[in-house]
Amino acid sequence: MNLLLDPQLSNATELFSEFGECTWIDPLHITYQIKSADILIVRSTTQVNQKLLKNSPVKCVGTATSGTDHIDLHYLQRNNIYFAEAKGCNAAAVADYVVLNVLAARHEQEKTLVDASVSIIGCGSVGRIVVRRLLALGCHVQVCDPPLQANLKISLTDYLNIRNKNVRWVSWNEALNTDMLCLHTPLIQQGDYPTHHLLNMNSLKKLPDYCIVLNAGRGSVIDMQAWEKIQPQKKLLGIFDVWENEPFISASSLQSVWRASPHIAGHTKRGKLMGSIMIRDALRVFLKIKTIDQFTNVSFIKSQFGSSHDFLKLEDEISLDTEKKLFNALENIESFKTLDDNFRSFLLPEKEKTAQISAFKEVRKNYILREEIRDWAENMSANISENHPYYNFILTILSD
Repeated sequence: MNLLLDPQLSNATELFSEFGECTWIDPLHITYQIKSADILIVRSTTQVNQKLLKNSPVKCVGTATSGTDHIDLHYLQRNNIYFAEAKGCNAAAVADYVVLNVLAARHEQEKTLVDASVSIIGCGSVGRIVVRRLLALGCHVQVCDPPLQANLKISLTDYLNIRNKNVRWVSWNEALNTDMLCLHTPLIQQGDYPTHHLLNMNSLKKLPDYCIVLNAGRGSVIDMQAWEKIQPQKKLLGIFDVWENEPFISASSLQSVWRASPHIAGHTKRGKLMGSIMIRDALRVFLKIKTIDQFTNVSFIKSQFGSSHDFLKLEDEISLDTEKKLFNALENIESFKTLDDNFRSFLLPEKEKTAQISAFKEVRKNYILREEIRDWAENMSANISENHPYYNFILTILSD
């Protein structure tokens, strides 16, 4: 069995060599390499379609990423090619990005998260974890996901696996009345629930002044022309990890947001490893090999990570001061302010479009994978009691 693998896969030799001979994808020679591949495992940088696969012996395609925009799923289905994705592998990583950035934004406003209203648009793998964590930090959460709400056979609290009652379904118009708006939807162009330009001129005008708007879903969910016009009028705080027309970002778009990053919300060591493990497990199913039990997977993951983060000693009730101490502890994992500064220095002042695109790709490519809040929480869990103000927050992270 010949496997053709993306060289950026985490722990690839360790995880995939059991299936056969492993060859690393060379973008310049992939059309030649594919001719002798039985299994193709990629990340989001490889376009998998008819042009690549036609007349190849490939029987199985896997992507060690959560998205499938780079995969022609219809072609795979028509040609009876088995497909596996690592859906949700980096969901906790994106949730980390949300928690750290909304903490920073609320503190910029000299406010806490306690009793703040937050609307989560899209409650799939990522949105579900974001809801759970923000509830544990004291927020009142509104969930807007019409297709999920229509098809869900259990209550929202059962779906979230929580007892907290500070969460409810809302319509899109109701969701706009909020302190914070977090977008976690796929990009859907047509159908009953399109999300393209969901946040447009009309909906932006309905947001309250100083609203925090975070987009870690898809760039084109926000109409950037409308955003750039309304943002200064309403003093909106934008936190954008994805961008309309990405990888091109205009200087005006970059200057209109409070916190910017180059589509790296899901880029963590643990998330990348989980992607590889999920595809390895899917290959075992495809090849009818005995699957690896969950305990073995968890033990392997733990062996790859050690936590050296400081223990957070807090005896007080939750307040702006204790929240800032929490934020300072978590910022040791990643300073998104530093990333924002570096990102802007690469893209500003405005360059010619080709150079701007190259700069975006360069910053994203060279991003050093961070650890996750879970690594910190595991270190904390052995040392805290139920009286700790962030006891529930830590337990929530460990149960995600």
